[in-house]
Amino acid sequence: SSGDFSAYSALDTDAPNIRAALEWNFARDKPQAVRVLAELAAYWRVRGNITEARSWIAQGLNAAPDDSTRISMLGLAASFATFQDELAESLGFAGEALDLARSSGDIPGTASALFRIAEARHRQGQLDAAEGLYREALEHFKTYGDARFEMLCVANLGMLARQRGELYDAVALLEDAIARAQTFGDRRLLGEFRISMGWVQIGLNDFEHSRRLFEQAFADKREDG
Repeated sequence: SSGDFSAYSALDTDAPNIRAALEWNFARDKPQAVRVLAELAAYWRVRGNITEARSWIAQGLNAAPDDSTRISMLGLAASFATFQDELAESLGFAGEALDLARSSGDIPGTASALFRIAEARHRQGQLDAAEGLYREALEHFKTYGDARFEMLCVANLGMLARQRGELYDAVALLEDAIARAQTFGDRRLLGEFRISMGWVQIGLNDFEHSRRLFEQAFADKREDG
């Protein structure tokens, strides 16, 4: 999110020490290692350190001390597998997370697992299945008030509408997502959503609007590092 640039730069500088700390904790204090790993996920995502993240997450899965932590680790495993288009693997992780979450009555875990399955189905081009899963996840996120994941569901539904050629629906959904990202002050995601809206405006032949959106997205991304 906005303001993380300096934090990410500090983590870049400290990366060898962070790796050493994770190794030490996995050898001596696995629950602490898993907590640190979860906090580092956003950094690895932004920096594109996907392969390294997946290696640590695999250790985190083996070290998870309880079902709640395992559900969280499975969600991360699914997310990072999807980044590398390992979609069958992602669906396996997310499916296990969904089973665990539902059996334990974990609504946040259920919502997160549904979202991760939706992402993978979306990447597979299964748009109807992905839409249904995003909408189901969205209702769960609303139930317990996870505004950030509500925003992600809305944005992904907007991207999905664009893929279907439903451009005016895409505009409405992406305008909603952009407003939410502005409220959060999340420049990274704001840039993502503006890029998607830029492609929608190209589809609507509004090239000047599209250009402004891409320029704004470039500024968002640059500002957030």
